[in-house]
Amino acid sequence: MNELEREQTIKDYLEEHTFASVKDLSQILDASDATIRRDISKLDEKGLVLKVFGGVAPAIETKNDRIAKPFSENRVRNVEKNSQSHKMRQNYVKMAIRL
Repeated sequence: MNELEREQTIKDYLEEHTFASVKDLSQILDASDATIRRDISKLDEKGLVLKVFGGVAPAIETKNDRIAKPFSENRVRNVEKNSQSHKMRQNYVKMAIRL
């Protein structure tokens, strides 16, 4: 399978999935991990996919609502919601201790 065929297969796979690991793609495409990483880097440079830790994600939303995000975006997602949950847990523990 040549480079263009691999790239198209990766893009097709990402239309149905929110993430593809390097390992999975290397098995699907019968190519080395290094080859897959090079293909992912080229697709990322073209803006066709997002290179994320351990693999690749769609650059645009797919049929699935969820999309894998780079770590720099993920670390600030739901910060307010998570801190509210943390405060609720703290209050629950305080109430439980009083009982």
